[in-house]
Amino acid sequence: MDMLKELKAEQDKERIRLGDKWIETDRLFVKWDGRPMHNNTPYFWFTEFCEKNNVRFCDIHSLRHIN
Repeated sequence: MDMLKELKAEQDKERIRLGDKWIETDRLFVKWDGRPMHNNTPYFWFTEFCEKNNVRFCDIHSLRHIN
């Protein structure tokens, strides 16, 4: 929860900085200007992370089993 609150605080600062350029949505994970992020973006980020860190890739959905 703390990380999500930090993300929201960062987005609020960015919204104020961008002013009229910020696009308000009801999404938590957005692009730099508030527009909704493409659904596959986290998948691609995670794929790149695994490749760069020599970690075996598993589907993002599988991560829920770690906890």
